[in-house]
Amino acid sequence: MKTFGAVVLIAAIAIGILYKNSSEPYYNDLSIEINGDKDEAPWNSGMTMRSIQAFQNGEVKVVEVPVPKPEPGYVLIKMKRAPINPSDVYNAFERKTYGDQEKTWPVQVGFEGSGIVVGSGGGFLGYMYARLNVRVAAAIRPPNGGSWGEYAVAKAMEVLPVTKDTSFEAASSAFVNPLTVLSMIDIATKQNVKTIVNTAGSSALGLQLHRAASKFDIKVLSVVRGEKNAKILSDAGVPPKNIIRSDVDGFQATFKKRCKEENALIAYDAIAGEMSGTLLQNLPKGGELWAYGRLSGKSPIGVEKPGPDGQKYRGYLLVSDYLES
Repeated sequence: MKTFGAVVLIAAIAIGILYKNSSEPYYNDLSIEINGDKDEAPWNSGMTMRSIQAFQNGEVKVVEVPVPKPEPGYVLIKMKRAPINPSDVYNAFERKTYGDQEKTWPVQVGFEGSGIVVGSGGGFLGYMYARLNVRVAAAIRPPNGGSWGEYAVAKAMEVLPVTKDTSFEAASSAFVNPLTVLSMIDIATKQNVKTIVNTAGSSALGLQLHRAASKFDIKVLSVVRGEKNAKILSDAGVPPKNIIRSDVDGFQATFKKRCKEENALIAYDAIAGEMSGTLLQNLPKGGELWAYGRLSGKSPIGVEKPGPDGQKYRGYLLVSDYLES
């Protein structure tokens, strides 16, 4: 019993020391490669890093910028991998933010990625991550430094520790696509819709949606272009009748027929352009078209007014509608 008490006392003292130390900014040995001097924090040393930024004239450049400084509750991450999501492309080239506000240029690009925590701005969680050189998947929110840079800052509560068995490549896509998929399922579930439509169906998000929706007894009609993309879905176990090719004759008739048969009242569109109007016009009565991407490089066309049977066009924003709710 005395031994147990001694162990508890030592543990309490150790935790107390760690907690006290955690209130101050901390950086680990990995941060030495930023400034070469462990006696000075990298964000105080005037050191710079390479970052991909978008400019108002439409250019995207690699530029030298200061290493971002983590505030209390934030961590500094040495980025290893970052995906290219449609939201990143939108953020780089559209003139307004997702919240329809005018942008301040240049824009730091990249909403998520993976890497190693090398510093903390203060706070017990961030301090422990930095002390232990924790590998993380991170949601990166501008203006703290986009994930398309050598270093980025994120809230300690918004990073996800990952094991050494998980590659940085796999961990880099742990937020945007999975949360988008879950929100799509949530929208359908709340409206008691049992079949949904998704364009760009063979994409990473499309495959995740197919796998996740089946767990909720929701069927997905996947719209794709070309035999190659159709095969990706077939190999993933999607029934042929649920794969609709938009590059073959009779696409609109097939799409309309399958949506009517399955009562698919919600369609998610990642393409935009003329595809938006085509989908809206051919959904069943009372259907809704939710736009979440512009892979065509165009704004939605043909959605200025409701469809012939009251079909509605709706914008979709993961960040404001779901991540902040």
